[in-house]
Amino acid sequence: MNTPASTPATGTDPEGLLVSGRRSDLGRQRELNEDSLVSLEWQAVRQSRARAMALYAVADGMGGHAAGEVASATAIEALAGAILKNVLAQDAGPLPGPATNGEPAAGPQGDRPEGRRDYGALLKETCRIANRAVYAEARQRHSDMGTTLVVALVVGQEAWVANIGDSRAYHLDGQGLRQVTTDHSLVMRLVAAGQITKEEARTHPQRNMIYRTVGEHAEVEVDIFHLELAQGDGLLLCSDGLHGLVEEAEIRRVLLDAADPQAACEMLVDMANAAGGHDNISAIVVRMR
Repeated sequence: MNTPASTPATGTDPEGLLVSGRRSDLGRQRELNEDSLVSLEWQAVRQSRARAMALYAVADGMGGHAAGEVASATAIEALAGAILKNVLAQDAGPLPGPATNGEPAAGPQGDRPEGRRDYGALLKETCRIANRAVYAEARQRHSDMGTTLVVALVVGQEAWVANIGDSRAYHLDGQGLRQVTTDHSLVMRLVAAGQITKEEARTHPQRNMIYRTVGEHAEVEVDIFHLELAQGDGLLLCSDGLHGLVEEAEIRRVLLDAADPQAACEMLVDMANAAGGHDNISAIVVRMR
């Protein structure tokens, strides 16, 4: 699912709970767009009950020409295929019991009622499937390709978010804009240790050093977070080509002021380009109606 120089689109889930926009842009200093993204919205119906569901993901490939773009596309395709196969197969049968094949997810999960699917465990395993797909492709090509990956799986008014690397997910609600994910980068470790500030991290000479990526090893650790979504809430998934150049205060302003999610994506990408556009820029914006 590689993207051309600039790819805008818009979508709405079948129940009308979500409206989304997306854009992936080459930027101003790159010759190839190594980012890939996916945005899927569908309605699952079983036993006369319908659920609005959606999958959003951004992957920022690395490894140079014919490597980074392959890594990001491979990760996105493997992830989306595994999610759809698993969810649709599950919804075709009787109501499931609690999951037994997943690990406890990071972040607040709460009690899971009897018969409710463990989507955190599902998302973690599908991210690992994506990692193994990229790892196998890299071994076959004798390449050091890899990619970041940030994913949101939305089920009704809940979202499960996963990340590997430094692509980010943000949650906008009545309390403001909050970064949901944690960057797996050297500079964020320095920030966490109090050695540098967030502002200093933006221009640090080692800001591109990532210690966890998709495809580097046969297995990978995946961070999982759980969100409750309320009316008017928003989600932003983006590569570092965006969050590395546009400050969070500006991101929040755009998400609040834009007419719709697609307009927000266009504005955010344009702002990143205006700030230099030194990398590929990808964004998915989702809003709860």
